[in-house]
Amino acid sequence: MTEQQHDHLDAGKRAYDVGDYETAVQAFRQAREVWRQVGDKYAEADALMSEGVAHLRMKNYQDAEAALREALQIFTEIGATDGQATALGNLGSLLYSRGRYDEAADYLDQAAVLFGQIGEVEREVESLQMLSRILLRKRDWINAVLVYDRLLQKIPPNELKPSQRLLRLLNKIFFRVVGVQTG
Repeated sequence: MTEQQHDHLDAGKRAYDVGDYETAVQAFRQAREVWRQVGDKYAEADALMSEGVAHLRMKNYQDAEAALREALQIFTEIGATDGQATALGNLGSLLYSRGRYDEAADYLDQAAVLFGQIGEVEREVESLQMLSRILLRKRDWINAVLVYDRLLQKIPPNELKPSQRLLRLLNKIFFRVVGVQTG
């Protein structure tokens, strides 16, 4: 990383950390341009994603969505599964907050699958939790329970809270009663 790249990245992170999102957006844009010029697609997409998240904090939803979609496109083109999963999760979260539940559910499901593939269990669980909330909001009860059961399966049994153990048992009973096959 060149000194110029490092300076822009640090400036963006510092500004973001103190809530100066406008400065953060500018610094991430500058970093993105430098990385684009040197041909580092991963770093370019990462700067775009940071820019998108800063826009989200400022409630610039259209700019946030555009930056996150572009980051997702680049991560997908270069086969960066970790970046792709994070971009999908961020887009899902953004779309959920804007009431675009069908799109959000699709992105969050994709994010959960990719996080699972790369062993990011905590982030997979976060994506599944939000997906389950969307399905509940849409009154898609059975799929909400199925997704939440997927989530519970990711948590080692010795780490489940008592309420989660009870819910896991109730899910098994529910699935037997309604005749739903689970994985």
